[in-house]
Amino acid sequence: AIEARQKAVNLLLDAAIASLPWPPSILRSAVLNLAVASEAAAPLSFEMLREELSRRLGAGTPQCHSEAGLRAVFDSEASLSIDEAGEAVYRVVLPDFLVACAERAERVASEDQAAAAAARCAAPCEGGGAPNMSDLERALLALVARDGAGRWEEKASELASQGVVDSAALRAEDVAEMWGRMAPEVKRITDADEKMSCGHSCSTCPTRHDCKVHDAIRDIEDL
Repeated sequence: AIEARQKAVNLLLDAAIASLPWPPSILRSAVLNLAVASEAAAPLSFEMLREELSRRLGAGTPQCHSEAGLRAVFDSEASLSIDEAGEAVYRVVLPDFLVACAERAERVASEDQAAAAAARCAAPCEGGGAPNMSDLERALLALVARDGAGRWEEKASELASQGVVDSAALRAEDVAEMWGRMAPEVKRITDADEKMSCGHSCSTCPTRHDCKVHDAIRDIEDL
């Protein structure tokens, strides 16, 4: 339960960081500038922090939840202290706050980029496809990438349901025989690890752990 709550808190803070008006590059630049300036850092209340960030970083590109996001990050990083009037207040030190923001913002941006790349390359992909493959062979390769080899009767039925040319009369043994012919060439292409149209090779594809092609060709002898 504690781990689940911590995960939920981190997701909320990730969303809060993403809502800030400044991109990771601006936050990181501010961190470096403060390090060079070596200024004395006084603890800041939320209102003081907001003004200081606006002065140093500019307005940025405010989003609808930017204020709430900044408050959420402030609350997560603030420490309790006693002000001049003896009142308990929460404050942050600007350099530490900016470092925490920059690190989280960079991680969130990196994860977002990886997720976008994975969405573009979701298996089944073109991996292992030879230029002279027929539409039917490419459709079968996609099924093997998704489900692995075997279960040929199901694959024959799915190929027929897709309306792929020449698939209507396919039997399980026909599909298995077709894969047997294709597999050595698929292995040669994937072993070469060449870049595909998406910009990735098999070894750098973000969905390589979901693709079943490599398991299907692992035991095939090289031609």
